[in-house]
Amino acid sequence: MIINCEKCASKFNLDENLIRESGSKVRCSVCRSVFTVYPQAAEEVDSDAEHEETVDLDSSLGFEEDSLPNETDPANDDDFDRVFEDALNEEEEIIEEEKPAAKTEPASLKRKTVRPGLILIILVIIFVVTLGALSVYLFAPSLLPEGADNGRKPDAEIEAVDEGNRRLEITDFKWETFSAEKSGPLFIIKGKVINKYPQPRSHILVRGSIEDDKKNPLVQKHAYAGNTFTEKELHKISIEEIDKKLNTKEGFNNSNINVAPMEAIPFMIIFNNLPDSMSEYVSVETVSSAPGE
Repeated sequence: MIINCEKCASKFNLDENLIRESGSKVRCSVCRSVFTVYPQAAEEVDSDAEHEETVDLDSSLGFEEDSLPNETDPANDDDFDRVFEDALNEEEEIIEEEKPAAKTEPASLKRKTVRPGLILIILVIIFVVTLGALSVYLFAPSLLPEGADNGRKPDAEIEAVDEGNRRLEITDFKWETFSAEKSGPLFIIKGKVINKYPQPRSHILVRGSIEDDKKNPLVQKHAYAGNTFTEKELHKISIEEIDKKLNTKEGFNNSNINVAPMEAIPFMIIFNNLPDSMSEYVSVETVSSAPGE
């Protein structure tokens, strides 16, 4: 049977056959206090026998009951001490053996949750960075580091494709007829060309067209910018002299050499022998130019 020390509450497994029905005095081997124990009822003994293991004490460890404290036999006390010490040791072993193994629960894995607000902030940052990089790539490639493989063609390749007219702009465009004393009736187209290249340009060439009502060219003529005439000059020179001057690449006083960026240079295109079915549909376009020095 299991008994508890009344003083220190230590538990011991003691064979009930050693305890008299009237009670027996026992001494705790832990705190050394003496107290009286009584046997359990028969039905409780049967019930305990089904669930608990009792320690069978060696017959050599038997002891006699002491009815009074002053009549206690010291030899019996020693036997009781030995019995309780053995019982205590065995009880501790029993408890240790019957003690269920502690369940080792796996460490709970902390699930990292990402807040929706944080995801939105990350997406906005990615969008802004991508948009900025694309803007630099398309509109300010000069800001990219040198040697960066940005997929854009170098200036040499652009110049190889561009004939020098993509960034030339016609402005102040108009036309008029003129009756020259020496050359006869003339049709004059005049205006200005603006150099919108970032570098100087030279030998800027333009082309004028007189078209029918369906915009088909009836007659076309080329001229280099920088060559113009006054009305007095037109009266005195022949059409051959006019054409020769208009085909001078350098322009008057080299005005068609190294035209600075955003600088405007005048031009003049002069027709003679006009077609009979001539209409007022006139167009002018830039043809080419050369890089300046």
